[in-house]
Amino acid sequence: MAAINGTTTAATMKESFPSMPPVTDSTPTLKSLLACLQHIINCAQSFRITGQPLGLLNIAIPAPAYVLYTADAYPARTNSPGERPFYAPNAGSIARLNTENLFAIAYRQHHDERTMDSLLIDRLYAMLGIERAQDLRDAVVALADPTFLQVYDQAVALWGIATPFSRDENRKSLKADWHEIDGMAKLWRQIKTAVSYAVYARQPIPPEQIVDAALICINRTQAYKQDYLAWKRLPVQNYAALKVHFEQAERYRREVEDKASALGYGMSATD
Repeated sequence: MAAINGTTTAATMKESFPSMPPVTDSTPTLKSLLACLQHIINCAQSFRITGQPLGLLNIAIPAPAYVLYTADAYPARTNSPGERPFYAPNAGSIARLNTENLFAIAYRQHHDERTMDSLLIDRLYAMLGIERAQDLRDAVVALADPTFLQVYDQAVALWGIATPFSRDENRKSLKADWHEIDGMAKLWRQIKTAVSYAVYARQPIPPEQIVDAALICINRTQAYKQDYLAWKRLPVQNYAALKVHFEQAERYRREVEDKASALGYGMSATD
């Protein structure tokens, strides 16, 4: 169901949200807040519209974390166009129609973004439990019409304590042991967890170091030697390109292993 000027109602957006994880009564930590954020991200991405394959992901995460999902630029938020279009002096019918169309697009995008803000804030409060949610509401009371990112930043300020030791341990986790049998998806999650922690610990990891960490984990297995050499020849070597390249390499490797196993050459084959 659509609201005014094609905007989406809160009820419609919320229909596609995944089920909320259990509420915990313990005091939040940076790690538990990041676990909440992963659910929030899934909610933001559930709103799919034409031209936005990642949904409204940018409402849920800041620019430094966006590189983990796509090579596209971080989308700017849509400014409020007001409540009605403003026409240029002496505008003709075609010019007025173009103005109206552009206004409708901006109006819908802005209000959909604000609706998602409100829903994500409410979902965060619900996950924190009654007492912690009230603590957070009290902390943001001075913010007029806050965005989700502003509210989440305040939650991190309240409970997301990061020490030099925890930041060092997190950087080590970026290159933790990983084996090819674990699958690339597990490696991406490992990297995403470490990078997200670093972002909210106020020490974001540079994009080139994220790529280097992934390559260290992959090369350590010795399972993708030729694929690594092929990677070095690619003209674009960002994190998004790395994921595409090695996910394809993983599919090829599994195809070869499946065929070898079917012919009796696998690890379980008998002499």
